[in-house]
Amino acid sequence: MDERFSDLESMQPEDITILDRLHRKTADYPARRRRPDSLILLRNGVSLPDAIREEFSSRARAATAVRYNDGCSPGARYRMGEVKALHERFNNLKLMQDEDIAILDRLHRRTADYPAGCIVQREKGRIELTRIIVSGWAVRFRTTPDGHRQIVNFLLPGDSIGLYGALFPTSDSGVETITDATLAEFASAELMDVFRESARLGAALCWIGGQDERFLEQQIVRIGALHATARIAHLLVELQLRLLRAGTPPADALSMPITQKLIAEALGISHVHANRCCRKLEKKRLIETAPGSLTLLDPGELKKLCGYDDDFGMAQIPDASVRRLTTPAN
Repeated sequence: MDERFSDLESMQPEDITILDRLHRKTADYPARRRRPDSLILLRNGVSLPDAIREEFSSRARAATAVRYNDGCSPGARYRMGEVKALHERFNNLKLMQDEDIAILDRLHRRTADYPAGCIVQREKGRIELTRIIVSGWAVRFRTTPDGHRQIVNFLLPGDSIGLYGALFPTSDSGVETITDATLAEFASAELMDVFRESARLGAALCWIGGQDERFLEQQIVRIGALHATARIAHLLVELQLRLLRAGTPPADALSMPITQKLIAEALGISHVHANRCCRKLEKKRLIETAPGSLTLLDPGELKKLCGYDDDFGMAQIPDASVRRLTTPAN
């Protein structure tokens, strides 16, 4: 682990000392033995409750300069004050305090409107702004050399774009809005200030990153283990649950601005096959399609069809970690 950090100019001796402290307790594990309650660093394990305060309280530094990219910004309209879906995602963490909310509000102080079809982050482009989706939908995608586009994930209100922009200066994937969207924008380097000011908010943002990783795991399982119709059902159920957890009213969370072409690009099937599978679901009265949109008619039956786990994505920060982050240090 030390070797992976050796080329980072931002690391200083006191940071190396903290890293060494995280490695002070090690354990060997044989193959097939799992420790889901611990953070495992290769063969070195350190308990998350014992480490999270030190990790997020350590000094965060950025060595990159910030420049604003153009994207679609010439057509953007900046204004103050928006309803923030990210607040809703943090509500149940039992972690945020008034001063943390104030910092989160500061990150939302500048918003911009983007039209549907706007590339707000280019593949292989520099990440100079971190964005939070206030309203609207977007997709994260990769393009193959032969021009095929694979949608990696759908981005909904409360999701972030370029969350780790201060740590990874370029993005492998691109992001395109699929509806008109309002995005909160701030220089990626500002997140380093957030980590320094508030360990609690830093932990909450890393929780968001962890949730994103879980959804990517679901995408891999979906494509690799389910037949096409079940893939579509699984994706739709997941999107509905994500909307609900971001504070979308239940009735509104049933309608989605996605097309069969987007479904095909997300699930690794042809547009024709996506159309055929959607028709099957329509005949069963599980969904209803319209130009540019899709509506869930029976989410419960969709869950049964694909075997969706209702508990997925409900993980919270452990109480022990919350206490460690909210209790003043002695």
